[in-house]
Amino acid sequence: MLNSDLTNDTGGGGYYSFPNGFKVCWGYTNERNITFPITFNNTPSIQLTVAGDNDNYYYTAKIKTASATGFTFNTQYAMFGSAINANGTDGTYWVAIGY
Repeated sequence: MLNSDLTNDTGGGGYYSFPNGFKVCWGYTNERNITFPITFNNTPSIQLTVAGDNDNYYYTAKIKTASATGFTFNTQYAMFGSAINANGTDGTYWVAIGY
């Protein structure tokens, strides 16, 4: 049974809070500091996917800090055989799940 806590904003993000306290938040950002739209009771599990648009690069994202209210991260990219650029600015999709 769904409750009325389901939200979605025009920025492509939102959250859902289940009746048992389980929460899911999601979004897309070019920023590197994320504040969740709701607060978790504990630090949630966070997944990141970089939306890099160059087929010749390999992209990764790394969470630097995380808490019940948000997280910070950076992205990196590199071509095969080249140095890693640790200051990527590519858009990133994120999902946080937990209680």
